[in-house]
Amino acid sequence: MWPSSPATPLPPICKEKLFPQKAFFSNQRDTKLQNSIGHISCSTVVPYPPGVPVIYTGETIRKEQIDYIEYLETKGAEITGISNGKIAVSEQNNE
Repeated sequence: MWPSSPATPLPPICKEKLFPQKAFFSNQRDTKLQNSIGHISCSTVVPYPPGVPVIYTGETIRKEQIDYIEYLETKGAEITGISNGKIAVSEQNNE
């Protein structure tokens, strides 16, 4: 399934914007993955393989993370934390 080429590096981990518990229980809505950039994630997104979280609950979603997830999807990775191309984001203002 995976080509024998150098591994694509994981995007850097950023600082959480909300405590995970607060983000998880906040008012949330589902949004398309591409439209989620700049919003606070209400779920943890884990592609397998490699099985390492790419987006953590409470973290502001960045373009690098979306690009990495989309790359892994083209390689057949299974992605948890996303449903039908959508991710739960907090309705709380991201300031």
